[in-house]
Amino acid sequence: VPNRAARALAGNRTDAIALVVPEPETRFFAEPYFSAIVRGVGAALADTEMQLLLTLVGNDRERRRLAQYLTAHRVDGVLLVAVHAD
Repeated sequence: VPNRAARALAGNRTDAIALVVPEPETRFFAEPYFSAIVRGVGAALADTEMQLLLTLVGNDRERRRLAQYLTAHRVDGVLLVAVHAD
């Protein structure tokens, strides 16, 4: 059985899903909503070969880094989760 890296290279897949939270760290850890989302996504992926990559994006520099990461096709999919006060 080939390892994950070999399969990803051969199949042009990463077997990873990014969970992107466009909020500052302080807000992420203060909101119980976010932990429920992370647990739910983790549970949904538990029986798959997919890995979960949690990415907090709280400023312009982090947004630019994320854009480079995503355009380099380092994940197979993206879930974007945010809390809005309104």
